Amino acid sequence: MICTFTRWKCIGCVQSVVGSSLSTTSLLFGNQTVNTTSASQTVTFANVGATTININSITLNPTTNYTFTTTCGTTLRAGRNCNIVIRFAPKSLGVLTAAITIADSADPLPQVISLTSTGTAALAPVLQVSPLSLAFGSITNRTTSPAQTVTVSNTGTGPMGINGGISLGGNNSNQFTQTNNCPLTLAAGASCTVSVRFAPNQKGAKTATLNVNVAAPTVSQQVALTGTSL
Repeated sequence: MICTFTRWKCIGCVQSVVGSSLSTTSLLFGNQTVNTTSASQTVTFANVGATTININSITLNPTTNYTFTTTCGTTLRAGRNCNIVIRFAPKSLGVLTAAITIADSADPLPQVISLTSTGTAALAPVLQVSPLSLAFGSITNRTTSPAQTVTVSNTGTGPMGINGGISLGGNNSNQFTQTNNCPLTLAAGASCTVSVRFAPNQKGAKTATLNVNVAAPTVSQQVALTGTSL
């Protein structure tokens, strides 16, 4: 007796269903900064048939921008499943695609997981301080000058940490005062202001610096302060 079935096997006239399935056939990872690695996404490969199937291969092509690990072995018993865990790690900018191909004994054609994601430029803060010097001229000792303003801006594309905040330094830092409204993190495109006053308690020419301390890779900057107490 000859028996023919689609995705069935006939063994001694006993019919056995053979089949496998994927939880999804496509993954989108969205935007990911170049040279960083995304959170993982998992695809489940299941044996939906009644007999054990052979997993001949699981391959990724190309391997440049994606990686995967798997709990799948070389066989998968009926009713069981295993996982394919995928991450996106772009090496270049733009839309980046790849495919994971699973060849198994249950299907005449390989099953494919399509991968699509976008590599984006790193978010880079840029510090801009204006002006870079303040001259208070001459004032009477033990008086306080009118305030002069320094603007601190983030002209880059990522948040900027103002680590250590805004501070006074230099030989005569105690002859000047400052107040500011700068947050611990300055968003891209945002700015804050620093009000500086000359408040000498000793006669003579005085110098100091206003230090704008920011997190790497952004470079911190200083504003030169000068004034004379009469």
